Amino acid sequence: METSEKDLLNKNIVIRNKSVIWRIIVFLSIIAFTFIYYPNNSWEVLMGDDLTAVSNYVEEGLWGVLFNPINAQMGKVRPVSTILLYLSYLLCGLDFSKYYLLNRLMLAGGAFLVAHISYRLGVNKIGAFLVSILLISTPFSSYAVWQMIGICETLSLVLSIVFLFLVIKISEGSERQNIRKNVLLCFAVFTAIIFNAERFMYLIVLFVFAMAINRAIALKEKVIYTIIMSTPIIARTLFINLSGGTSLNTGRGEVDSLIGDMTAYAIRGAVNMYGFSIGDQWHGGFDFFSLPTYILIIASCFLLTSIGIFFWALSNYIKEKNKSALTILIIFLMSYSSLFSYALVGETHGEDRFLWISYVSVCLGMLLYFSKTIQNKKCLYGVLALNFFLVLMNGYYVKNKVHVHYRYSQEMAQTCFENVSTLVEEKPVENICCIKPGDYNWVFCGNIFFRYYIDKSVNVYYYNTWDEVDINLLTGNTIIVYPDENHPIPYGTEACWIEDFQPN
Repeated sequence: METSEKDLLNKNIVIRNKSVIWRIIVFLSIIAFTFIYYPNNSWEVLMGDDLTAVSNYVEEGLWGVLFNPINAQMGKVRPVSTILLYLSYLLCGLDFSKYYLLNRLMLAGGAFLVAHISYRLGVNKIGAFLVSILLISTPFSSYAVWQMIGICETLSLVLSIVFLFLVIKISEGSERQNIRKNVLLCFAVFTAIIFNAERFMYLIVLFVFAMAINRAIALKEKVIYTIIMSTPIIARTLFINLSGGTSLNTGRGEVDSLIGDMTAYAIRGAVNMYGFSIGDQWHGGFDFFSLPTYILIIASCFLLTSIGIFFWALSNYIKEKNKSALTILIIFLMSYSSLFSYALVGETHGEDRFLWISYVSVCLGMLLYFSKTIQNKKCLYGVLALNFFLVLMNGYYVKNKVHVHYRYSQEMAQTCFENVSTLVEEKPVENICCIKPGDYNWVFCGNIFFRYYIDKSVNVYYYNTWDEVDINLLTGNTIIVYPDENHPIPYGTEACWIEDFQPN
């Protein structure tokens, strides 16, 4: 008897060790894939919103940024992201390459956590690993890697998937104590995510749905739990209104002016998510017909497969109350409801990062279905082939979306830094004139970029054309910054002393 118990104990230890080894292999593989897919680049300087964020910490400190009344008036109460970015700033300072390293590590860690949650939901080991690869390879993850403030997107993704996991547990729970525990955990995660980015308030719909379909929860408890879950939204709204702000400001326009077109923009988001478009004008400007045929074929297979799985889940849940079908339904509800988050900014310009959770949720739902239903090896090969082609499609988009602002603007900033730094080695600079309509003022954040990276006393001016420049106001110690027509996309900048400048 003792020998039998000892053998059983040894067997459990072996199983546990194999599980640990498998997790280590998966984690290292995810890190390796992340760094191969997003290799090192030459960018060293911050620009745009990243530089503005760092400048706020330099000028105001953490507390000044946390309690800045302007943010509340804009409807942005984000203490979680503010603290996370401050910690990131303390680690990386003004060096973009450090942020790029940190963000890739965060993305790999987030992908591993999503793979682990996928496995807990019932996806097999290979499928869980594939979820993480699709998560990393999609162009919707690029923002999380290439921008300093993208680290908040990785946090949002992980919190969203944790929230999804808890909601699924609530939907199928039967023991009162476990349901109460999961509701409290759900409340904590929901509070964290909406104070990281307010657009995730829509996730409460997912919670209400889980409450509604679980017959083990009494009506009175459903109402109480829903009220509890709503308190962070109520608290946020009260705080913003007392601060004189608008509680549902999207940052691009008032919600009431956008709500009428939400369905149309959600459909456009789905078109982008499934791969039938390279993105919106602001993020690419490619037309539907410019995509290669093989990309459209892959996108069509992706769309038809996911829709087929959705209707399979809907049918099986209605007819048989199938537990796996319900899980898949909730995952697809997560995906499709997330499209309306994208739709709120769709009128001015849709942002790829708003489609990340929708995309990952669809992939998770698909691979959960395959894990539960595929028994035939030939079908398994088909699943692996589909995922291979999805990664191929993702790679195509990442490579070709060179017009996204965090790539072309970063190239502008880097080439400007290199060229201006070379010039100031010759003699001191007093003035810098940037000649280009639109981008430069945002990329260089007024005078912040040049004061941080070139000379803290330099004067900076912006003009649309050379004709606007008043040469009499400038000295010989003036550098002209202008577009480099010979630099390949992403666009570069050229710089020279004013006496050497040759206007076209």
